[in-house]
Amino acid sequence: MLVIKLALRNLFRNRRRTILSLSLIALGTAALFLFRGYNVDVITAVKDSAIERHGHFQIATEAYWEGGRYGYDYLISPELLAGVKEVLAEEPQVISYSTNLGLEGLIATEERSIPVVAIGIQPGNPVPDVEVKEGRRLEQADLEAVLISPGLARALEIEVGDYLMVTARTVHGDFKSGNVKVAGISRPGEIEGTTVITPISFNQMMRETDRIGRIVVKLDDHGATEEVALRVQRALEGNDLAGLRVRTWEDLAWFHHLLALFLNSVFGFIGLVIFLLVLFSVLEALTMAFFERIREVGTVRAIGTRRHQVFGMFLSEGVLLGLFSGLLGVALGWGIGSLINVAGLTYILPIAGEKLPFRIALGLDVAWAPFLVALVATTISAIYPAYRAAKLEIASALRFV
Repeated sequence: MLVIKLALRNLFRNRRRTILSLSLIALGTAALFLFRGYNVDVITAVKDSAIERHGHFQIATEAYWEGGRYGYDYLISPELLAGVKEVLAEEPQVISYSTNLGLEGLIATEERSIPVVAIGIQPGNPVPDVEVKEGRRLEQADLEAVLISPGLARALEIEVGDYLMVTARTVHGDFKSGNVKVAGISRPGEIEGTTVITPISFNQMMRETDRIGRIVVKLDDHGATEEVALRVQRALEGNDLAGLRVRTWEDLAWFHHLLALFLNSVFGFIGLVIFLLVLFSVLEALTMAFFERIREVGTVRAIGTRRHQVFGMFLSEGVLLGLFSGLLGVALGWGIGSLINVAGLTYILPIAGEKLPFRIALGLDVAWAPFLVALVATTISAIYPAYRAAKLEIASALRFV
């Protein structure tokens, strides 16, 4: 306790320098807190969007996951589907699931055509949950309807209520055409590229089959994804369904991983810059304090203070400075983040094309890294002046002018 009291006295002996160092570290910590909070909010939003699109996990044949979709051996028969439903019925955390069937073909108006991939879903099923900007979502009564992206609507120059012609190949190798009505246009980013959403019954009619491509499963808890997926895979293998494989949303959402890697890399770079800024600024301040107190160090050594006690006194100053400035920086960042969230600011991402809420995630999971950067940087910067002070010879220190 005596060492801490002395460290506090020494810190506030030169208040101007201490306040300047404290303010600099706190501002750096607050900036790091805000950037990390933004990172966490964006990554969480992308994760939630990926889960809405892909479900928590999907079940399909091994051929489907390996890319062997040129033939139709990858399709799941009604008998296999019945077995999968029995397995999913045994999982209490499964809240819903949907059967999907893809369809590759051309979608056309009277003037132009574009190759698309039609994802056949069960209308009215919450998996996947596609939000629309215009029109409505697919409903259970829809047999020949489609949801398209804003980009595809612009390319085809169509609106909600217009009719399109779809041409695709059946499982028997013949070509077949059918008409669909544009039920809705999705929000930007909800449907990727030239993908469209259709009722699975329409895709089965076009394919001339009663089979499906995959089962999309949604759980009541994000954190249970890996555990439930593993149990389901084991249950499939134990029920003569070994040809089916489970893939979680993390296996399918490559964009989430790339974005997380990018944002974490930027955070690491900014964290390193702030770490070095704090390190050298505090090193300079404590080194100046060391030179100002050389005769004082000689005096306390002369009355019996040991080298390790002198080292601990100087090191404690750095630790306390990092502790106070880190807490102040986190509090400042938390306060600014709260104001930003209340203000309702928005921004536009190129990939989204519309205004998105600018928010800062708040929580201990956001605060610990900026606080640790401040504490570690100030502690390391105090080691050198503490070592110099501990190594001083009593006689030379008392003669220092």
